[in-house]
Amino acid sequence: MKLLAHIQFTLFALSMVVLSSISVTAASTDWDFINAQKWSGDEVEGSIEYCQNSSLRWLTPFLDFDVNLDNVDDFLVAISCYQGENPRGEKHNLEMRGAWKMFCSDKDGHYDCTKDLFGTDVIETTAYDEDAAWYGGGNPYIHVHEKPRDLNGDGYPEFWYALNKDDGRPEFLGSVEEDADLLLDLCEPAHPDRYQRDCTRHSKQSMLMSNPDGTYDVIFLPWEPFLAHGMLVLPNLIGTFDLFAMAYGPFKQARWSDGEFVDVTNEFELDPNWHDVSFGGAPYGKVFNHEDTVYVVRADTPNRYRPEWVNDVNHSGFTLWKYTPEEGFAFSDVYIPDEADAFRFKMQRGDQIDTVFGATLRGRPTYDPHWHFFHFEVLDDTNEPVLIVRQEGFTTVGDAYRAPYDSSLVYKLASSEELETGGVLTNNLLWPDSTVQGFFVRNGKLIERELPVASGDALSGNYHKLKDINQDGFLDLIGEVYNELPAVWLNNGQGTLDQVFLGDVFPDLMNDASYWDKTDHNIWGWGAMLYPFYSPNKLDFLYWIKGFTFPPDVLKTDEFVYSPGQIAIATAKNSLNLDKKFSPKERHLLHEVCLSNGLTRKPGFQFSCLMGTPFPYDENRDTDEDGYFDHLDAFRFDNSEWLDTDDDGIGNTADLDDDGDGVLDTQEITDGTNPLLTDTDSDGVDDSSDPFPTDILYSMDSDNDGMPDAWETSFGLNPNDPSDAMSDQDNDGMTALDEFLAGTIPLGSLDIDGNESYDALTDGLLLLRSMFGLSGEALTIGLVSNDAIFTNSQDIAKRIATLNDLADIDGNGNIDALTDGLLTLRYLFGLEGDALVKDVVADDATRVTAEDIETHLESLAPDI
Repeated sequence: MKLLAHIQFTLFALSMVVLSSISVTAASTDWDFINAQKWSGDEVEGSIEYCQNSSLRWLTPFLDFDVNLDNVDDFLVAISCYQGENPRGEKHNLEMRGAWKMFCSDKDGHYDCTKDLFGTDVIETTAYDEDAAWYGGGNPYIHVHEKPRDLNGDGYPEFWYALNKDDGRPEFLGSVEEDADLLLDLCEPAHPDRYQRDCTRHSKQSMLMSNPDGTYDVIFLPWEPFLAHGMLVLPNLIGTFDLFAMAYGPFKQARWSDGEFVDVTNEFELDPNWHDVSFGGAPYGKVFNHEDTVYVVRADTPNRYRPEWVNDVNHSGFTLWKYTPEEGFAFSDVYIPDEADAFRFKMQRGDQIDTVFGATLRGRPTYDPHWHFFHFEVLDDTNEPVLIVRQEGFTTVGDAYRAPYDSSLVYKLASSEELETGGVLTNNLLWPDSTVQGFFVRNGKLIERELPVASGDALSGNYHKLKDINQDGFLDLIGEVYNELPAVWLNNGQGTLDQVFLGDVFPDLMNDASYWDKTDHNIWGWGAMLYPFYSPNKLDFLYWIKGFTFPPDVLKTDEFVYSPGQIAIATAKNSLNLDKKFSPKERHLLHEVCLSNGLTRKPGFQFSCLMGTPFPYDENRDTDEDGYFDHLDAFRFDNSEWLDTDDDGIGNTADLDDDGDGVLDTQEITDGTNPLLTDTDSDGVDDSSDPFPTDILYSMDSDNDGMPDAWETSFGLNPNDPSDAMSDQDNDGMTALDEFLAGTIPLGSLDIDGNESYDALTDGLLLLRSMFGLSGEALTIGLVSNDAIFTNSQDIAKRIATLNDLADIDGNGNIDALTDGLLTLRYLFGLEGDALVKDVVADDATRVTAEDIETHLESLAPDI
């Protein structure tokens, strides 16, 4: 056992006070909620005529751009306003109109700058034409949008994005006859292209284009509405840019030319590789420049680049293309897992059982994998960028977590009923999970990276922004867990991202209505994001009420008047402690406990199951069953740890320096210091800086000679001269350093004749005669003991002289036989208290009490 058990329990009470107070005080100490900037719903979209019935802040706001070029990031909130009454549970073509809002920074924080930039109260990004069959529609796929950047050369960033009406509305199935009839009704006239036939998810595409004066226009793309999932930018031969729209169905291309977009899809269709680049599979991708080459990475694999064993699976991997405006697309490489790592499993969907593709990726069996989301960034000090590829797929939970695929099982997703009742952790249960891989692109080839991109080889949530948030020179990750709740991953310096545990610092936005302008904020839904707006190493708190497609029944009363909720920013007060990690083991245990106990749907627990905040009513809960209740456990989801003395996110069992003082625990035990205390002797100096960590009297040794400065000064030695450690001023055969270590004094003692005893009739009288001025034979005659080491008067005189000012017993600056001499003689006769000092202390003495004088004389008579 690394540490003694009794040492841990000595600090148990103190550590528990710290742990139990974190969730209560952290919100007020980390973020300034009292002075938060707030925008009410009525002043955001609530006053817009077409937003009077309902509105929804669509997913996480756009982040990571500076629209007014003042070196402070701004944010854009995408808002959808629904038109008409929601046909609940029915398939429909309900329209929506965009009412986006831009928030710019100024000297006071942020303000609604929509009118300044766009000349309108809101940014209406969806083309609205009541005479067109397709009018309206548009939620942006924010989780795949590119970082805004200057495309038209005026210095201001452009915003391009994919819009669609993918808002959870019921899906139309081509094989269902009733659906075909409904589509004729809703989307008439029927489109000959099967991908375009279902208009109920289609949108007219647009982008935000800057002007040279910093204002913006909403520019619509030259296409009819369609279902877009990605929008990429490619170079062209005229020095502007092409927009590459990825869709279910044929992709589209538009070119920015002479202040407008021109449809150039026909030009791209002449490319021999166009069909492979643009048809089939999922519409997700990424454009990046590397090694003087423009690459396009595309989800899924064209048929002709798949091996025979996976020829029937579109989503068997992803494809890398090279692109040049002169030559078009050229195949570069394809990634498909090794055949030995692939499997086909049975998956139950309702009453139907399908055979589905799966693969073991980085040791993680991934069920129904889809390589959909891409980043290309430098993660470590090699400066070689990594293609980060994240999945949409599933994994098993419970005891089957990371267990090999079992061909005897029929796998399934947990139903809502099962999640509400708990007890669902059977080996065939699948749970959404985002496996993440890293690839180097070398000479156009994909080389899988050995090091993990993220600990546990998984990233939760959809929205991710790579930024160096702790200013250590390495990119970290800001994003979300599911349901628009914030998450932070910290780069370990080797290019691997470790998730930070926020459960102990996250404010109680779920239950405390004081943060909100609506007491029923949970019915409306809400989201939050941590982001460094005002300082590069501080994470400010952006939070908002989401709203809803239509008010839920619980709000539909005669008194209810629709009004959207607030948006707010609470500024960070200090740099957030990012030391405590949320390990893969802890994340899994949280899921397991929540699923098996039916907590994911239990009121009050959903938030805790996502963020790891303390469960409600947890006074006697021991989630990880390690013997420590959650409110006493620094690691509620790790049964191998419970105590974290230095609060560095590493439990004492694994931590090599429990108190964080820079001295390893093993060395502290060897040194005799306490590995759970940074300052063992409680002298105000940490052990790592204290040359005498177990002695409260001393904490400085300026010349590093092993003797404390204060000790050297008191005995006339030089605290800045290390050579005096070897001196022997009293000629007793011991160096000054040896004297300090032995607890003796280096300049002499009351043992005048050196016989290792203190005797009033020898040592005391010798000192008294010397103070009376006697010398030579008159000094020593009749007073030297039989076992004396020093016998002649010259040696005795030298011994007395080494006492120097120490012989001034009462401290008045004079050495006097009738005061100092008699005090010494009485002390050696064994007198104490009043009997020691009565009538022999000088009037100008600085040591006047018996206690002070005894203490001084004791220092001259160390144990021998």
